[in-house]
Amino acid sequence: MKRSVTLLLAALLAARMLTGCSESPAETSQGEKDSTGVPTETEKALTPEEQKVLEKQNYYDTLPGSIVNAGGEINFISGTWEDISADELTGERYNDAMYNRNLEVEDRLDVKIVNEYREDRNTVVTTINSNVLAGDGTYDVVSSFAPQISTMFAAGSFLNMRDIPNLQTDEAWWNQSANDNLSIAGYSYTLISSLCHNAQGVAMIILFNKDMCVDYNLGLPYDAVKEGKWTYDMMFEMVDTLPLDSNGDGAMDDRDIMGYTGQLMDVQGAMIASSMDYFTKDENDVPLFILQNENNVNKFETLFNFFTDKTRVVLIDAYKFAGSVTGWDYWNTRFLEGGPLFMREYPCNMYAYTEMEDDYGVLPMPKYDKAQSSYRCMGSKNHTSGLCVPKVFDAEAGDIGLVLDAMSYVSYVDVEPDFVRSYLESRYVRDEDSAEMMLIAIRNIHYDPGFILGVNWSDAMSIPNNVVKSGSNTLMRERPQKKDSALCSWFSGKRRDPS
Repeated sequence: MKRSVTLLLAALLAARMLTGCSESPAETSQGEKDSTGVPTETEKALTPEEQKVLEKQNYYDTLPGSIVNAGGEINFISGTWEDISADELTGERYNDAMYNRNLEVEDRLDVKIVNEYREDRNTVVTTINSNVLAGDGTYDVVSSFAPQISTMFAAGSFLNMRDIPNLQTDEAWWNQSANDNLSIAGYSYTLISSLCHNAQGVAMIILFNKDMCVDYNLGLPYDAVKEGKWTYDMMFEMVDTLPLDSNGDGAMDDRDIMGYTGQLMDVQGAMIASSMDYFTKDENDVPLFILQNENNVNKFETLFNFFTDKTRVVLIDAYKFAGSVTGWDYWNTRFLEGGPLFMREYPCNMYAYTEMEDDYGVLPMPKYDKAQSSYRCMGSKNHTSGLCVPKVFDAEAGDIGLVLDAMSYVSYVDVEPDFVRSYLESRYVRDEDSAEMMLIAIRNIHYDPGFILGVNWSDAMSIPNNVVKSGSNTLMRERPQKKDSALCSWFSGKRRDPS
């Protein structure tokens, strides 16, 4: 691979030189402009593919270290469906992008990537915990979901990821909020990068009915997203434009056109999207519970009023449905039938909408207001994947770091875009704008420290959900309940009680 890239770079340079040799009489020497001020051929920009080749070469040329065990294996054990490897080329864009990523990294770094996939993800937990106790370094990297990661961490099975050399975690292919927040007292037990495709598949997104936007003269929100103006106020205004009692039966209930449908977990998602934090960190990297600070309380009042408006919003696990319909019946059919204007979803579920008659689009979660610096999306805790290194492993630590960083980098530049393109080709998303919106969402997933601390704080992140379900805004009176757990004991004395 290294030789093929070098030859391609030489070909690109030769093409530029040949183009420069065919100057017209009006052109001057290479790199200058002709008498009309028009750039010469040699000044013209590279194509996107040519630019990518050069950027990749620069990445590999500037790696922070070198492989020690050339030709050696880096052994993964994974309980995640699709993060680490693809068995063969199938012609499916996303699958082939993962397959080619591993080939590229193997060729460029002179290593062999080996992945052992476990269909029963809980066997990853028992295997790693047992291997660490036995001093067995069969596996160098663990790819698993958040609940299983927290269990292995609580058992003391993971190395501090900050001790792994050659990880360029300040780069765009590593999720910065995971770097900052999924650690305790300086101990970073997992990292999330563009290699964690399962995490991207469970980023909260918003579906919207484009036909309804046309029918009610609402416009499409794509430009607002691109301009940083897609906010909850904008969503509320669009929802308020819809008629009440649309079926004219005198009752305002789920049989009318609704503005939004989702689940109670959407309250969590809206708070994360609104830049509201449940926990922060003190100077010792210990989590502090801050849900009830003034900023959060004020913002929550707005979200509470929206999510409890049962004439506009259906949260299926907190709604009394008319007639015999159930929450899941409504969830599985109403948006498909052209019902609510907005619906919360995950990319991994988009296959369910390919036969929908109305046209629909995809949006990231809204910002709270225009002053918010960036969009933030929450991921599903149960199916977010992360990368960990067990305390006992056979490969060189620096080699592990180089491979993880390179796989993450190539995932960022190749696999993520092909992931989105595959959704277009499969008609999971129906337009280029929606593909762009999905990429915004998966590249702005935010992980609050509470994302993992539910293990020992009785899921503090569920407090706002329960407040909305009650119908009474008691946020200021709610406190997370401490629980006994292995994880709780691990950093006993390092954390601060939320009382």
